[in-house]
Amino acid sequence: MDTCRIYFVLLNIFDVSLVVKVKPPSYTDPAFIKKVLDDHNTLRANVIPEASYMLYMTWDPALAITAMEWAKNCTFSHNAYLDHSEMAHPTLSTVGENIWMGKAGTPLSFTAEFAAEETFYVYRSNTCMDRCGQYTQVVWDDTYKVGCAANFCPRITNFESGSDMMIVVCNYGPSGNYNRKPYEAGRPCSKCAPDDECVDNLCRNADRDAVVQYRDWIPSWAVENGKASRVASKPCCSLNHLLPLVILLLM
Repeated sequence: MDTCRIYFVLLNIFDVSLVVKVKPPSYTDPAFIKKVLDDHNTLRANVIPEASYMLYMTWDPALAITAMEWAKNCTFSHNAYLDHSEMAHPTLSTVGENIWMGKAGTPLSFTAEFAAEETFYVYRSNTCMDRCGQYTQVVWDDTYKVGCAANFCPRITNFESGSDMMIVVCNYGPSGNYNRKPYEAGRPCSKCAPDDECVDNLCRNADRDAVVQYRDWIPSWAVENGKASRVASKPCCSLNHLLPLVILLLM
């Protein structure tokens, strides 16, 4: 076997070993869910100026499924189907979205980067000096459900240098970022509903905060596009299984 052929085989094996190491957290992983919720609610509870009304945010499995199905596309653009509420969630009338992308193998710092956009938001004039829409969605007062999902992408559409990337999509309901400030400034919880409880500057309600399971729900566009049935590709075998083949080829 010539040297070029050997190099090609070894290169492919090296690529497989990288794929084995890159495994995004599942959107059903309790630790992942807790981290997402803790980060979001901490940011919501500590906005400056303080919010007179800010709902506590809880997980929504259907939003997470929508996020996962869109993340499978490996494209750095917003989900066009969110304009049609019935294609984004079984019951919510509007759904918002944040997208983050980072190099595979690095920490999933998406919530920190959403929060960092606060630097560019001016509450008094409700304007952005730079990108700040992901921050304002996170702290939108009447958004109370979130679902996020991560996916490994060998290539990213709409991003020229996007290879071996991790993409995270977060969906929110009801959506924010329409023509008003994300919240009204004032004494924390001073405008919570009468049947809400104030906990750590956030308005909580047991019925609203309950996690609802939507059995067998998948966005219609995912089914039509064949995304829902697609399982993330897995290498046929581990590096250890391929080593005997390399030895044989080199003989």
